[in-house]
Amino acid sequence: MTGLTTLKELKNGKLEISLTKEGKEELQELLRSYKMYSDDEILFELLKDHFGNGYTNLTGQVGLTNSFIIGRDVDYTEEGKMEITEDSKVWWFPNYMVSCYINILERDGKILFILSN
Repeated sequence: MTGLTTLKELKNGKLEISLTKEGKEELQELLRSYKMYSDDEILFELLKDHFGNGYTNLTGQVGLTNSFIIGRDVDYTEEGKMEITEDSKVWWFPNYMVSCYINILERDGKILFILSN
């Protein structure tokens, strides 16, 4: 089965999230059937196959932002506390207050998230 999205780490550090053909269809279905879903909930649905496979949804867990946040190679302690190491990467969408992730994905079929420092 092809996933709904592909994730590509670009040389400039950005993370490109692209919709597959199935992802474009699923996005339209989500927009039709789940009108009460937030942008974050829709984006989670599109990305959920990546979570647990090296990527982690860090939204609301790091930083002082309401942006959707994606981590890679994030560790957890035995107590379940998140640990970002020197090997971890964290991406976010800095324009979340003025641009809608879902509108960009619907229009362009892809969106770029910025690597956090």
